[in-house]
Amino acid sequence: MRALAILSTVAFACSAAVKPVPYVAKPSVPADNGCRAAYAEYDTEWRIARTDDLREHMEGYEGLMEEILVSELANTPSRAELITLREIYAVIEAFLWNAPWPRALKAADEAIARCGELSLRP
Repeated sequence: MRALAILSTVAFACSAAVKPVPYVAKPSVPADNGCRAAYAEYDTEWRIARTDDLREHMEGYEGLMEEILVSELANTPSRAELITLREIYAVIEAFLWNAPWPRALKAADEAIARCGELSLRP
């Protein structure tokens, strides 16, 4: 009989209503500091410059070219990558400042400044 009383007490205690967890609002998304626009510009300029390079060696492989672009544009480049690319394209930038690669590198700099180094697409 005593065991039955203990079991019924435990059963009653376990079936008691649990207080719901109070709603905690998620922090608001920080205001866009120009990241989306900078990333969009980076995407556009990088795509133009890289497509010109890839087209020379991959004519007829447009699907593969697009896969390369998508993987490269998934995040912003690192500053170290930009330094290497600037060294490669230094001659072009000196004489053709408005060529695709100088514009792409400038847009990448701005995207890194607004979104962060190696940041994912917003």
